[in-house]
Amino acid sequence: MTSLQEQIKPHFIFNTLNLISLLDMDEESSPGLISKTARNLSEILRYSIENSSNMVSFNDEITYLDKYIEIQNIKYEEKFSFVKIFEDEINDCTVIKFILQPIAENAIIHGILTSPTKNGTITVSARNKNDTLIIDVSNTGTMIPQHKLDSLNATLSTYMDSGDKHIGLVNVNNRIKLLFGEKYGIHISSV
Repeated sequence: MTSLQEQIKPHFIFNTLNLISLLDMDEESSPGLISKTARNLSEILRYSIENSSNMVSFNDEITYLDKYIEIQNIKYEEKFSFVKIFEDEINDCTVIKFILQPIAENAIIHGILTSPTKNGTITVSARNKNDTLIIDVSNTGTMIPQHKLDSLNATLSTYMDSGDKHIGLVNVNNRIKLLFGEKYGIHISSV
């Protein structure tokens, strides 16, 4: 579980440091963007090391996701908005640490940025159903073709060794299945 969780960090850190470097080289870039990005990265890194547990509150995970979304909006020049829909009592629910960021990243890269306008909205909604927390992450970007959707869901139907290639959805899905069992995990739909 810890090994899977640790795969997420280097990928994100590299991309964010690269963004800071690009902002520094861009003469038209606002100096405030560099400090805002560095501050968000610093707070995300603190989040990753402050609590060594694999589990955190939903509120902590959403706070981390807010900082990630801010960094991505700087990188992609405010191409998307972020909407959160859930009742306050969901904040205290316990979730797996670093579970939302890889899903939001997929929503940005494979949904919003592939749409004709390259703009859109990411929505995170959560609800408690029969003592099970159900989290939906959606985006207004490009629809997934049915054949690809079927293939993705087949891949996600069981725990699989992702090797070094998959550090996103497969990683999150594997962590859910390891902790809660095969009947839980990620399911993707395109409507």
